[in-house]
Amino acid sequence: SWAGSAAALSGDGKPEVPAGSVGETDAAGESELLRSPGTAFSVGYFAGLVALCDIIAILFCGVLSHIVSPIESVQTLGQHMTAVGLFCVLTILAFKSTGMYHFAAIIAPARQALRILAIFMGILVFLSAAASAFEIASLFPALWALTWTACAIALLVTFRSVFARVIASLARNGRLGRRILIYGATDQAKKLIEKIEQLEEPWNHIIGVFDDRIGRVGPSFGRYRVMGKLDDLIAWGREHALDEVLVALPWSAQARILEVTRLLAVLPANVRLCPEILHDEILHGRASHHYGLPMWNAFEKPMTGWDAVGKRIFDIVFSGAVLLASMPISLLLAVLIKLESRGPVLFVQKRYGFNNEVIDVYKFRSMKNCLLYTS
Repeated sequence: SWAGSAAALSGDGKPEVPAGSVGETDAAGESELLRSPGTAFSVGYFAGLVALCDIIAILFCGVLSHIVSPIESVQTLGQHMTAVGLFCVLTILAFKSTGMYHFAAIIAPARQALRILAIFMGILVFLSAAASAFEIASLFPALWALTWTACAIALLVTFRSVFARVIASLARNGRLGRRILIYGATDQAKKLIEKIEQLEEPWNHIIGVFDDRIGRVGPSFGRYRVMGKLDDLIAWGREHALDEVLVALPWSAQARILEVTRLLAVLPANVRLCPEILHDEILHGRASHHYGLPMWNAFEKPMTGWDAVGKRIFDIVFSGAVLLASMPISLLLAVLIKLESRGPVLFVQKRYGFNNEVIDVYKFRSMKNCLLYTS
């Protein structure tokens, strides 16, 4: 979830908001952050709004292209909109399955333009082929379909670009942001803060750090204020629209982590355990569930199951087709090599293949064998 603004508690021993946050704001933004407790928003709301804009763009372009396209067709607007509606449903499902409604995709529309184009063209080709198969190709006149598709892609990318700019502007002005509290003033927390700051995302606002060892930690942790103990964190979360609580404690302290998470369960916020290993070479993996336990996949087998079978079939079929197609040229090269010098046509060399397996590589010989000439 997301918070619309951040606010400080009173100075009677309760925690205050630190001077800085990951999402830097100007003076107006800071006053907005300190004005009210704010309201939490879900990332799903943004995804829903973008999906609604996508639907409007597709349907609007369908109507517009029917009106302005110079085609002579017996199909009515209702029949064309039936085709557009089917296309719209398939497009939204394809966008959802390919992650186009993830927040990272929403805020970077330029990076998704080619994917949007590929999805549109793939669905258009599929529906056109299906219409031809069922002898209803008149529902997809070529000129109308291309005009409508181009218009829809342009309008959809424009909607997403405007939406991304609005989100970034609201975040920079302090009107929109993810409120983050960190529990545990540890080296683990320092690395976590560095990772968040490296993202340079203006909607991430680290409000402050909490730790029960205030006497040892001091009043500040880096450039963030130590705002109190665990009880103060819970009190702050109940009075404000909190989004994230990141627990940065050593995982070896299982009893303490269990105690902390049970106490934090009363808050309407995401409570997450920060990993102890934050090196990029490890974090490139993904989480999975095996043997009844959650695990982090540092590396995975490149191909398993039917993927390996499909790869082997592709290798044999493709390489065989290339050999057959290149057979005339290969025979000509073999004759020229034989006429140019004595020795075998092919040169065999040992190479290391997959999993360091030694394989024989056959190449056309390009050098002379000196031993043959000296003997």
